[in-house]
Amino acid sequence: MRLWTARRVNTAEMGAVKDVWAHYGVRQNFHVWRLPCLDLMPLVSADGRASQVLFYVQALTYTLTVLVAALFTYADIYYSRDTFSLFALSFIKPRKSLAYEAHMLARGRGGRWIQRQVVARVGTVIPITGKLREDLQPHPPTPSPFTERGSKTKFLVAHDGIRKERFDHVPSQAEARAQIGWPQEAFIVGYVGRLQTLSADKGVGTLVEALAQVGNVALGLVGGPDDMAEALRQHWSQIGLNMDNFLYAGQVAPDKVPLYLAALDVCGIPLPWTTHFAYYTSPMKLFEYMASGRAIIASNLPALPR
Repeated sequence: MRLWTARRVNTAEMGAVKDVWAHYGVRQNFHVWRLPCLDLMPLVSADGRASQVLFYVQALTYTLTVLVAALFTYADIYYSRDTFSLFALSFIKPRKSLAYEAHMLARGRGGRWIQRQVVARVGTVIPITGKLREDLQPHPPTPSPFTERGSKTKFLVAHDGIRKERFDHVPSQAEARAQIGWPQEAFIVGYVGRLQTLSADKGVGTLVEALAQVGNVALGLVGGPDDMAEALRQHWSQIGLNMDNFLYAGQVAPDKVPLYLAALDVCGIPLPWTTHFAYYTSPMKLFEYMASGRAIIASNLPALPR
């Protein structure tokens, strides 16, 4: 298996990563091939329109390199989340060899158009929620010169998940707290993961407000970014909560996540109600929480119980 990825850097932090397998906590059982493309993200400013233009120019250059690379490559399956690349590949590769993993319903007229074309032109679509499948599956199919490809696209809903072996030798709660330095007697409600996705807040502030009504309960945060965690710490202080009960670990290596989960009493998923979170998200943290055997408090969103 070979992973094609753009030769660009999203952030300075990502640019410092030397071992991609260790960073993401995955086994080194595949090859990484970094394809050249323009790296325009360092030029992005506060101007939203300029940012969008730069993104599409950058995406176009990557799509072209994918297309050129594919002309000289044979694979049984070309599997991607990138609609631009799959749309280009659909003109030179057999439909049955193309698989599209869908994580969200595209925004905007142009994005929705290309997503519909990809759905109609690939062999398999793999949405991560049932609602996303319903919204992506054409009924009836829209006629288009780009989509007359013969056989019908197959759909397979596949939620996020975990590797069970990561949780095979998790220490007891007391041992975990001793290793990471968290108080043994505290009742700790935790949140593990990024504090925002696609610039959208993931509701940890709501969790802080809820804990303020409970009493002497600690909050354990594992993830980032640091500036958002600092804002939550200040809010914790402003509403008069015990600062000793604000436990922030920052970002930890993936192999350490089970250790921090073992230290918790309750795991939280306080996602706000948005269209994306309610219908199109399948949080990996939910499956990690379940694997850890901890109690879970989650927002009442349609995507989570299913």
